[in-house]
Amino acid sequence: MLTACTIVASNFLPSARVLAESFFLHHPQGRVTVLLIDDEDRRCSPDDDAVDWRRLSDLGLERNEIHRLAGIYDVTELATAVKPLLLRRLLDEGRGEVIYLDPDIRVYDALDDAAALARRHAIVLTPHTTAPYPRDDRQVDGFFILAAGVYNLGFIAVGDASRDFLDWWWRATRREALNDVTRMMFTDQRWIDFVPCFFDHVILKDPGFNVAYWNLHARKLAFAGGRYLVDGVPLRFFHFSGFDPQKPWLLSKHQGERPRVLLSEQPALQRICGEYLTRLQQAGFADYSDRPYGWSTLPSGLRMTRALRRLYWTGLAAAEQDQAPEPPDPFDEQHPDAFVEWLNAPREGGPRRLSRYLHSIYESRLDLQIHFRDIHGTDLPRYVDWIRSDGVVQMDIPASLLPPRAEPAPPREPRTLQSGINVAGYFRAEMGIGEAARLLTGAIDAAGIPYATTTYDATLNRQAHRFDERRNGGGEYDITVMCVNADSTRRFAADVGPEFFDRRHTVGYWFWEIEQFPAPMHASFDVVDEVWGATDFVAEAIRAAGRRPVFTVPLPVPVPRRSAAITRQSLGLPEPFLFLLLFDFLSIAERKNPIGLARAFCRSFEPGEGPALVLKSINGDRRLSDLERLRVEVAGRPDILVIDEYYSAEQKDALIGLCDCYVSLHRSEGLGLTMAEAMAAGKPVIATAYSGNLHFMTSENSYLVDYRTGSVPAGCEPYPAGARWAEPDLDHAASLMREVYERPEAAARRGRVGQADILERHSVRVSAAAVARRVDEIRGAARSRVAVSWPDEPASAAPPRDAPLPPRDARLPDEKDEFLPLDAFLTHLDKVATPRLSEDGRRFQRARRAAQRTLFRLLRPFLFQQQQFHTHLIGTLRAAVERMRREERRRLDLRDTIAAIHPELDRLGNDHHRLGHQVETGLSGSNERVRRVEEDYRRLSQRLEVALDGANRKMQHALASKQELRRIEERVAGIETSAGTFQENAAAHLRELTRVAGATEADLATLSDRLFAVPYMADPARFIEKDTSGRERLGYSAPGEPAPDGFYRAFEEIFRGAEESIRDRQRVYLPLLRHRERVFDLGCGRGEMLDVLSEAGVPAVGVDVDPDMVHRACEKGHHVQRMDALRFLREQSEATLPAIFTAQVIEHLDFGDLRDFLQLCRSRLESGGVLIAETVNPHALEAFKTFHTDLTHQRPIFPEVALALCRLAGFERAHVMFPLGTGDLTTDRR
Repeated sequence: MLTACTIVASNFLPSARVLAESFFLHHPQGRVTVLLIDDEDRRCSPDDDAVDWRRLSDLGLERNEIHRLAGIYDVTELATAVKPLLLRRLLDEGRGEVIYLDPDIRVYDALDDAAALARRHAIVLTPHTTAPYPRDDRQVDGFFILAAGVYNLGFIAVGDASRDFLDWWWRATRREALNDVTRMMFTDQRWIDFVPCFFDHVILKDPGFNVAYWNLHARKLAFAGGRYLVDGVPLRFFHFSGFDPQKPWLLSKHQGERPRVLLSEQPALQRICGEYLTRLQQAGFADYSDRPYGWSTLPSGLRMTRALRRLYWTGLAAAEQDQAPEPPDPFDEQHPDAFVEWLNAPREGGPRRLSRYLHSIYESRLDLQIHFRDIHGTDLPRYVDWIRSDGVVQMDIPASLLPPRAEPAPPREPRTLQSGINVAGYFRAEMGIGEAARLLTGAIDAAGIPYATTTYDATLNRQAHRFDERRNGGGEYDITVMCVNADSTRRFAADVGPEFFDRRHTVGYWFWEIEQFPAPMHASFDVVDEVWGATDFVAEAIRAAGRRPVFTVPLPVPVPRRSAAITRQSLGLPEPFLFLLLFDFLSIAERKNPIGLARAFCRSFEPGEGPALVLKSINGDRRLSDLERLRVEVAGRPDILVIDEYYSAEQKDALIGLCDCYVSLHRSEGLGLTMAEAMAAGKPVIATAYSGNLHFMTSENSYLVDYRTGSVPAGCEPYPAGARWAEPDLDHAASLMREVYERPEAAARRGRVGQADILERHSVRVSAAAVARRVDEIRGAARSRVAVSWPDEPASAAPPRDAPLPPRDARLPDEKDEFLPLDAFLTHLDKVATPRLSEDGRRFQRARRAAQRTLFRLLRPFLFQQQQFHTHLIGTLRAAVERMRREERRRLDLRDTIAAIHPELDRLGNDHHRLGHQVETGLSGSNERVRRVEEDYRRLSQRLEVALDGANRKMQHALASKQELRRIEERVAGIETSAGTFQENAAAHLRELTRVAGATEADLATLSDRLFAVPYMADPARFIEKDTSGRERLGYSAPGEPAPDGFYRAFEEIFRGAEESIRDRQRVYLPLLRHRERVFDLGCGRGEMLDVLSEAGVPAVGVDVDPDMVHRACEKGHHVQRMDALRFLREQSEATLPAIFTAQVIEHLDFGDLRDFLQLCRSRLESGGVLIAETVNPHALEAFKTFHTDLTHQRPIFPEVALALCRLAGFERAHVMFPLGTGDLTTDRR
């Protein structure tokens, strides 16, 4: 008993009924199964009990999987995708042989022959055609079949032995049954092209099977004796693919505008289609034709378009490859808005301010990618404007998926920023810069600095590292540190938006691995105020660019935590002595140099000698060529193990702890964190004696490998070719590996020295101190920022540079402090060292403001360094002045003390003289009193001597201080001169920028003239008249002018110009055509190029479809054929035309014709032939406007698009010439 099956949506039930009825007519004992793909709730209740009606859930599919299939596939794709699943289910039920027939088939005779073939060969297929197609302009042709597949899967018969085939087919169609020719897919059919290679099968070529529009060019349908015959044999079944009951005069809508098979030419064909139309109408076609497809609308009300299905398909594929979370169920009635929210959310790796749906539109159209190149930055607002204006119509974008319009933000008070750090980075990514961000937050935390984190995920690396986001609950912090490398900084800035940086000091924590910091990355300096590097090597490389201040702020080196549960056995590692390297293929294998390490290992050890080398990598699946190169290199060495997979953080730490020696023969490193981690674990480390690893490695704590200077080869982007890096000495590395292996005690001692160095000099404490010190400097330098005053905000007047300074000894009238003039001098110097850039005048006020801002940005690094020097110098001078002031005060105090002692000395002297006189005159006195007086005198004399000695020393110190002050004043005078020179240079830069601003203003005027230029006309005044008031207006008042020479020819006379001017313009092409045997001018028009060629004696033939143009060209004696250019080319033999010229033609063609035109030109040109195609340059504004004056034009063709089309058409080379150009591409393109 033969079983037939088909698959339909509910609105196609009439076709299924006609099919079942015809099958039962010829197989009364047969069985028919119909699968309804959009009726899971069983609302559709067919009344034909003879048919076995089934739903998707009857095939064993779960609800979620049904929704996935319904989400990624449209009705045709879904119906074909589940075909192998239905066939397998029927075979498993013991149906014997099963025949699948498309629902738009009608059976006209028994199909038992096909069942018998399936029993013997398992698989029976029918080809679309068994005869070639004519080479003409009709559809369908061979290219159509190449795109659709060799076999038509509207029919397939399978037997019991086909289960392996059906399982393979279902694995393919479950996710890859798209109707997408660009991906080489056509539902289920293209996969079947593999069947002859993979499985036993038979190809059924009986002309009575599967008759349809694709093979009727070679088969003759006839009606005789009450039955249909095909090439004289019975018609088994006819496939009415593409037959539309509402357009019954066409056999199939799939034949396009130029159908190959016409009903009017074949009476039997017209008869069979009429009968089929009647059967459809009787089966209820009118009742079902307007019924919507059950999976066409989501529970949210959103229509499930092809674009949405492709986007969901992409998201689901990424999820099933563990690259992203699974998208929400589009048909989840409990959460109907979840899928819409997913569509409106940014895509991982895409622009953060653009939904994944709108980004998918951008990625699907090459023209949008050309027009909006910087979708992550400056072009994003323009793209969003296009979406709102034109895109919403062109792409039929639902309102719920349009970008929200930004409402004007209400004025608000400036934010109060707290002291702290916002840290942004790849906190969940398993990559070096992600680990750096995590380590930096640890140092910030150890420094006691408040901080918050922002996780960025635009990276290819896996993002499975556990990290708890830290939010700032009390406000916003004043410093931002971005752990995002320079090559991604601008994209990060575009993703997070300007609010993230507003009024904050922004730091870029960047890594760079070679000495040359490439110019393409310099634009990232515009985002940051300064740069931190983890090592001096990184800092010096970036600092050499001279664009921003750069500081070394080291990272703490973590000590790997060893887990006892993770052993060599659990990781699949060998037990002998183990050398180890960890690296990421995305970090450029040439730089990491695992092949060099493998070669050094092989030089050091013979196979099986004992040691083993583990090369542990990640992302080799994204760099398969590099991974394969490494695998081939180590083939035949079982002691070298390549492991390419992600480990957890615990497994990675354990791996370091389990190795005996870590080795890195890198060509350059920014830091080399894994080397430092191995040292922290006490492991001996062998590494190239070059680059960032020398930040922590010495000859005492590790084994350093000699090197010679090498250069970066091509293909190592982003590192520029030719830049300097190291070529490690592999022989030296091999000897060190041998030394570590043979002298393990000495290696262990060196490992302990390295461990001690890491723990002491590269700890969290040390890193925290560096972070805290730099943060303090940032805040302390806030006062030293450059002040820029604008013309309408005049700066407070600073003393002129050549103003006389106050004399050193000057005093204010009532001021006793002789150092006040020096203080005034320092205050003046402080002002001089803080430049104020301003210019008088308002003519270019706006442009000058922009120029001044630009100048400030350009000079900011130099100003920062000058300001740092100025700040320290002024501070030192002020401290010196304060010390001299204190010395002067001590001197004055001593002078006052001496002055107070002198009266006492005078009194004692008088007493002494008086007592002496009394003694000498014999007056009696007390000897005791005399002794006391003498003692007092002696003590006072000693005090006086000490005081005088101290005064003398202090006076000498004061004199030395004054001499030092004079030297400082001389240095300050030199500094003031330098500051004056700086101001002069700054003013010169400003004048230059002002000149540029003026030039820009002139360019804007030119641009305005071009933007509002009047479209070209042979007579610009032709349609200008004056109204009754004498004012000009567009119009004309003369009687209408009939076009005796043809409408379009007259139109061209007005808007293209006189023939002589066209000839003059086209003579520029003559050098390219002068030596050609013959030139074919396609779309020759009035024959201007034919005139030029005739004058030069070059044989030429014209082709044009317009009879008036042909008549004019023939009037001048030219040989011209009236014919469509495409038809003319198709009628020519291949490789026969020496040269083809066409002017102002290709813009008249739609895309399909343009593609065919270029392909035909390529195939018809002889070897060495040339095609010249002149068209309007839409880059030029005037030409772009003029383009639209000719209403027969289809669309402008940008020169870049024209080159792409030529390449796709197979031309070996092509270039664009600008006939009136200057030779400068930038100028000529515009």
